[in-house]
Amino acid sequence: MPIFKPPKSLAACADLLYKTRAERLALQKQAEELAKQEAALKDYLIERLPAQQASGISGKLAHACVVSDTIPIYDGDAGKEALWAHIRKTGQIELVQGLRLSLPAIRERWEAGKEVPGVTRMQKHDISITKV
Repeated sequence: MPIFKPPKSLAACADLLYKTRAERLALQKQAEELAKQEAALKDYLIERLPAQQASGISGKLAHACVVSDTIPIYDGDAGKEALWAHIRKTGQIELVQGLRLSLPAIRERWEAGKEVPGVTRMQKHDISITKV
C-alpha cells in the first residue's frame, strides 16, 4: 500500500475519497462472493467425501480432508437457563466468553468426565486444506 499523499485541492481529495471507497466496496463484494463459493465447496466436500468412503482427496495443488470436532452447544432454551443457574451457583463464569460458550473451559470439564448443566455436544465438520 503506497504511503498516503493528499491531493493538492480539497475537491480532488473528495473525488479521491469517493473513488477509493468505490474500489474498496467492489473488492469487498468480490471477497464476499469468494467466501460464499468457498463455503459451498467446503459443504460439498463434507457431504461427498464420506459418501464415497473417503476422508480426504488430493489434487495437483492441495489436499483436502474432513476434520471433525466436538463442540458445546446450549441444550435448547432450558439448557441456557440451566447453565446460567449453574454459573450463579458455582461461580464458574469461565464456562462462557461474553454470551457464548467457552470451548476450552467446557472441554476441560468434559475431559475430566464432568458434564456441564444445560450444555450438550455437537459434532462439527470442517475441511482442512493444505498445499501439496
